[in-house]
Amino acid sequence: MLRNLVPALGALALCSAAPAQEIAKGLYLDGWVDTIFSVVNQPNYIPTAAAFSQQDASTDFYAKASLKVGWNVTDRVKTKINLWYNNGDAAFAGATTAGDNFYMREAYIAVDAGNGITWTVGKFINHLGWTSAEPTGLYRVNRGIIAAGTVTGFYGGPDPIGTTVGWGNAGGDFAGLVSITNGFYRAKDGLNSSSVDNGTIQAKNDLGLGLDLTFNFLKDKASNVNFEMAWDQHSSTPVTAPNATWTTKPGYVYQYGLNTTLKPGGKDGALMIGGEVIYKVSQSEDRDGSASTRHNREDLAWGLLANFALDTATPMSVTAAFNQVNPFFGGHGGNSFYANFVGNDPNAQNFTQYWTYRGAVVNELALAVLTNPFKDSNFGLNFEIAHTLVEGHTVTPNAPSNPFAGQATREPGNNQTTISIEAIAVIP
Repeated sequence: MLRNLVPALGALALCSAAPAQEIAKGLYLDGWVDTIFSVVNQPNYIPTAAAFSQQDASTDFYAKASLKVGWNVTDRVKTKINLWYNNGDAAFAGATTAGDNFYMREAYIAVDAGNGITWTVGKFINHLGWTSAEPTGLYRVNRGIIAAGTVTGFYGGPDPIGTTVGWGNAGGDFAGLVSITNGFYRAKDGLNSSSVDNGTIQAKNDLGLGLDLTFNFLKDKASNVNFEMAWDQHSSTPVTAPNATWTTKPGYVYQYGLNTTLKPGGKDGALMIGGEVIYKVSQSEDRDGSASTRHNREDLAWGLLANFALDTATPMSVTAAFNQVNPFFGGHGGNSFYANFVGNDPNAQNFTQYWTYRGAVVNELALAVLTNPFKDSNFGLNFEIAHTLVEGHTVTPNAPSNPFAGQATREPGNNQTTISIEAIAVIP
């Protein structure tokens, strides 16, 4: 299963790329069903009191699906709805409660304004990150700790509501995208009912701004370098503090990312190399008694992935990937997670109390084999083994989690090995 959109072009390409199957004139249908069986072994996990052993390997089946409908309103106006079924998992696809079995990830109108300019308005998948939001665009079974991390949120929160303006030149060398949304990181940013704030959590006029620039090069313009940025006012998740007297409020988020896709042999070449690095700064505005405090948090992530298509009778490729997430690696006043400004004096910081809240470094190594056993790209049978290793400190232990969730809150030395088998089918 290969990606069908480069990371930066997700919103820009919407006006030109229709879903796969035309079921009536100007009406298109697309979708997929993705099922995964995983065995998760976490030998160093410290269990709580329970009737059954929590140190045994976890075995589970998972399922998700997507149904997309798009239609051409005119030759220059197109629309799309993308509905995901998340099987009641509150952490999946930005759902807000466990009962949100259906989640609308996209509902937008895209207008071809001419001269390579596309205007999009509505709800859409944001521009953040290199890893595909759709399983059909992955080079492995699971998304990995950077894309799926629920603690660091490098790929944002629920899909935002807003508008974008994209531009690409005729030769395909460059594409750019500017977005204005309700925000990128908080639950309310993707919900109509909470899109207007009363001013208690954030200023009433705060919005999120995004920028995405892609430069394509080499054979078939199949390789690219992508720079992305997000600035979100009062949209960070409040930094949880160990001091119960603090009243946390969300602050700003700045995020910068650089990623690349290299295909030296062109779009049909056997080798693909991808990589990304993301730097994110979050700030919470708090009050600690009579003293104003600011709690800064800096997160860093980077990853490399290589996929090589084998010359075999059955279509097959192999993938090797390494990811590292370094949450809380820096903060205001040094490398401490929390900087408590007593009496607004930045020199009176208490490093001792919060030193144990310095973030853990989480490493992930994954090997995957992707196959089309019936020589049809619409059905894939894929295999993966992934290992995560935690170094340093973290706040709380975390039980073994499903392959769609993040791994960023493991205890130090709490290794985890996950073996996954995936069957995925798309609408032909």
